[in-house]
Amino acid sequence: MKLGSLVFVAGLLVVGRVNGQEWLTKWPTITSCICKTGYNANSALQFLKSCTLPVEPCANCFLACQREHMKAMLATGAVNVTFYTSRNSKLTAAQVQECDTPLANEKDKCKRAQLFDACLKAINPTCLSY
Repeated sequence: MKLGSLVFVAGLLVVGRVNGQEWLTKWPTITSCICKTGYNANSALQFLKSCTLPVEPCANCFLACQREHMKAMLATGAVNVTFYTSRNSKLTAAQVQECDTPLANEKDKCKRAQLFDACLKAINPTCLSY
């Protein structure tokens, strides 16, 4: 799948300057994850634009779903270190692992996604280029 101008904020997706309907058409995983998680479509699109961490559980599950579709998160819930480091020269494998390793026992992928993002954003607060 072509990711185009997707931007990842420590695991958060942010899409370039297109309207919501274009996002849903151009990136079908967004629609798929909205349906899978029950996350409100308008909230999802706002979340993707905002470059901020979600606070509601459904948003975290939406994020985890997006990650899995893009292979940023493995089936185990662990992150794909190469995915992050290959898309952002400011991140090192050690930094990504520093945020992922302490979460190894967290079985809830939604919570793990949120905790990972919070850690990574503390290390590198800028939007991470996809």
